Amino acid sequence: MKKILTIRGRSKDRRNDGKTPLIKESNNNVQDGYDPEDKGYDTPLAQNTLNTSKEVAKVLNVASNTCDDEHCLIQKWVSKHFPKPPTPDQNLNQHLVHVQEAVLHELLRLGPLLKLKGLMGFLIDCYHRQTFDHLHSLLQNATSTQNSFVLMNWVLHIYQSEELLGHPDLQEIDPINQVDHLLVSEWEEKAKVKLLENVEREVRQSLAKILQIEIGQECCDHEEDYVRLYVDTIQCIDAMHNEAKKISSDLSDEVQHVCFKRLLIFVRRYSAEQTEALGKKAEMDEPETIHFLKTLKTCKELKWYVQTTGKKNHLVTEIVETLKNMEASTWRLLMGIVADIAEVDCSAIEAENMRSIGMLVNGDVVFISFGAGENQMMYMVMTSGLQNAWSRQRSGVMWCNARHLRLRDFGRGVCFSAGRQERDSAVTAL
Repeated sequence: MKKILTIRGRSKDRRNDGKTPLIKESNNNVQDGYDPEDKGYDTPLAQNTLNTSKEVAKVLNVASNTCDDEHCLIQKWVSKHFPKPPTPDQNLNQHLVHVQEAVLHELLRLGPLLKLKGLMGFLIDCYHRQTFDHLHSLLQNATSTQNSFVLMNWVLHIYQSEELLGHPDLQEIDPINQVDHLLVSEWEEKAKVKLLENVEREVRQSLAKILQIEIGQECCDHEEDYVRLYVDTIQCIDAMHNEAKKISSDLSDEVQHVCFKRLLIFVRRYSAEQTEALGKKAEMDEPETIHFLKTLKTCKELKWYVQTTGKKNHLVTEIVETLKNMEASTWRLLMGIVADIAEVDCSAIEAENMRSIGMLVNGDVVFISFGAGENQMMYMVMTSGLQNAWSRQRSGVMWCNARHLRLRDFGRGVCFSAGRQERDSAVTAL
């Protein structure tokens, strides 16, 4: 028994000898079996990872850091070398060309080297995500329709074309089918919303300016004054529609819908303002008929535009109906003026005997007939440009016997004559 006790005692002493503190000290940095100082490169797999990381660092020409694996190195490289956002004075088109060239250059340069390591797909994914992070930033700052169109056109027609991801030298790995297309579709939806907001704002501002100029215009001495309103209005809307067509037909339809909503509001305001203005002019002693002709011409051109370019919907119907009502009220005022000049009471003329023969294509002349048979009379209302061809008539109105008036339209010139044979008087207005 004593022997056993002695042995146990010695065992206890052996556990408490001077070696114990050394063991404890050597385990001070070990927590739950993990040693942060241990780089973990003792196994063949870990060593291979280290070698790959070093090789990637060499390819990227960066310092090798054993804390970064090859994926981390590539991500940092892409982020560091991606083009910075453009300065306020830099052209967005030029910036996107720079992005396109920089990304393609790096994909073509690094591709063959990283492909051997099976990292080419990861490189493409990094650039894809970095590109759309960048595009989201650009989209937030796109406060004009021009920049919105530029961004959408680049994403839909350049990014996945042969000029970038579809480049022939990248086809072996087929990058277009490797990228996350959800990123593209999400960005497209946000870009469309932003574009339509910009379109609505710019069209509203432009149409308001056009109407303001029209309201402030008292004279109509030049052709530019005569056509300005409908020409500027159509150009404003058509420019948006045509730019959207370059991207997609669906987008062009949505853009046109937004434009026509603003056009309807514009036409209603124009109708109200012009009806009031023409009513005041009609009460003058010698009203100038050119303002009435200009209004009729404007209505005609705007109707033609929306009917020929717009899809049949409630907006087109409402715009056309508003313009038709405006035409009708303008005609009534104009016929009242002519009736006063000719000392004819319009109310005595039966409605069925009053018909418009038509306004010429250039909008310079309007013919209207009264009565029937031998008593049928026709009046011709001319703008100031045509009045010079005749001895000046009061307010540019000429009366003649409708049975003996002949009209020939030669395109640029209109030849009309009144009277019989040798007594005809004729004039050509250009």
